[in-house]
Amino acid sequence: MDNIYAWLGIAPTANEAEILAAIARKKQSYQINTTQEVHIKQVLLTPHLRKHHDARVAAADHPTAFATEDTAAFDINAQGALTYTPAENRMLATRTKLKKTKVHSSNILYISLAVALLAFLCSLLFQLSAI
Repeated sequence: MDNIYAWLGIAPTANEAEILAAIARKKQSYQINTTQEVHIKQVLLTPHLRKHHDARVAAADHPTAFATEDTAAFDINAQGALTYTPAENRMLATRTKLKKTKVHSSNILYISLAVALLAFLCSLLFQLSAI
């Protein structure tokens, strides 16, 4: 995309909250998909990528796409609509981190109680069937 700020309708000096609000507006009107959202967040919320994007916007005199082997591009098609063309084998970084889940001792207690209850019920069933 030539100018993500213009497409989102925000100023180039927008902070993180304004960027996320603009993305949410686009999502509500179904104008953005998940891949586009991740790419835009990656570019605008990562300082060095944002500087690179700002330099491209400043150097561009007219709308052009800038797809390379390791980036994705937003293009303007013949009808003037914005389209997204991802590059092949592109890894997208996200700002969310997966939480490591820990096994809590209470979970182990509940499992051992369930096994003990199951064993008790099985022994009771065998005793009743023997009668």
